[in-house]
Amino acid sequence: MTVISMRQRRLASVILLPVLLASCALIRDLETTDLDPVETLPLATHIAAVESETPEEAPLQTAAPTATVRLEPFTFSLDGPVRDVAYEIPLTLQFVDETSASFFFKLDRPHEGVLFVWDVRGLVGQMEFAAQGTRQQFDLFGLEPGVEYSAIVGLRDESGLYFPPAFAHGEWAAIDFETLEPVWEPIRVGVIGDSGFGEQVTYDLLSEMAAFDLDFVVHTGDVVYRVYEDPDPMTAFTLKYFLPFAPVLHRMPVYAVPGNHEFEVATLLEDVPYYFHVFPPILDETRGLRGSDGLREYFRFSVGDYQFILLNSQAFYGSGERDAQTGWLEEQLKDQSVRHSIIVTHIPPFTSGKYEKDGGPLRSRWVPLFEASNVRLVLSGHDHNYQRLEVNGITYVVSGGGSTSLYPLSLAHPNAKVFERRSHFVLLELYRDRIELISIARGGEVLDRTTILLPVEQASIHKDASPVTLR
Repeated sequence: MTVISMRQRRLASVILLPVLLASCALIRDLETTDLDPVETLPLATHIAAVESETPEEAPLQTAAPTATVRLEPFTFSLDGPVRDVAYEIPLTLQFVDETSASFFFKLDRPHEGVLFVWDVRGLVGQMEFAAQGTRQQFDLFGLEPGVEYSAIVGLRDESGLYFPPAFAHGEWAAIDFETLEPVWEPIRVGVIGDSGFGEQVTYDLLSEMAAFDLDFVVHTGDVVYRVYEDPDPMTAFTLKYFLPFAPVLHRMPVYAVPGNHEFEVATLLEDVPYYFHVFPPILDETRGLRGSDGLREYFRFSVGDYQFILLNSQAFYGSGERDAQTGWLEEQLKDQSVRHSIIVTHIPPFTSGKYEKDGGPLRSRWVPLFEASNVRLVLSGHDHNYQRLEVNGITYVVSGGGSTSLYPLSLAHPNAKVFERRSHFVLLELYRDRIELISIARGGEVLDRTTILLPVEQASIHKDASPVTLR
């Protein structure tokens, strides 16, 4: 049977015809881990001012139920949750490359079950977990490049049926994702930041972003605001992150950096900011991932000719590893196996907005490292607007417009090119010789469009593709 790429066709639902377990040979290695409590992180000493505008409210949105699925020799029913067992953190795709994928979820109580994974040919894996612990992390290897897969969690009941965990008074649908292809262009990336109020505009932006054929999303920080307004951090992340971001979370990884609001006292669970419970460590260097120990404070991953380096800028304000992170950053920028580096950090080194002073430590410690290496683009948030600046050959983009809480122009930077006080997301297309960058407001209006030209040597990605179509 021919394997169909997601770029050619996306499945409309999780409905799957009868399948056999023979395909399980695709799994070459598998790890199932009950995670130990994460280490304590110092609290922030720098907290941003209260937003200047009151964000608009968004209605509670839940995933629509789907049909019964027959996974031979099991019966999977989607009619309702088993014993009211629910997700605290729903199933998410933490990482995907050409041949592997990482999954993570947390239940509100221990319960046995299975993570089912399949493609159009049938079931490729069933990863069982026992009724011990609530946090489950799976690494699945031996997948095929450029193939669409689906994954869903089933909880076993007394009769042998499998049910999905409940989530937000509904259900969390299956994840439909595609492994990367070894040689292709372009790499398509969505960028958004400072989105965490749970507003309707955020739902709209993520729905519009999901309409593009993205490979993954980058979040520039402040994933959730005002946790103190909600009963607990779990509820805050459900209402202000998981539900608004569901259109992309059901299809791809979201790689985030911590913002200053991630470290507020109200976010703590077991003395650790809830952000680090939602984004567990990714430490498998065999797949090009490198990062800090214990918490996912900073890390990197590579795709094509590019490496993405995601940093914790709050380290300069007492929340994280400052010197160790800077030394690690310097080592990553020396890596000769990648041609171009893209940096992601919450606080912008350069801005025409209200937080220009906050970037001082980054300008003195990190910017010289950027300028002495192959850094082409720096993505940040923190200032709630859209900005593009060009400083000493590097493009700096501020994308902090994921809500209606927007900040005005403060003092125009001499190297500023564009400033827009608009809710928006950014679309990147990464080619071997250039980066195409488009800033898009809610409703599809283009706020900015530019091409970042790159030095062309021996590139590892070279397959041509049509330019992005705005929808």
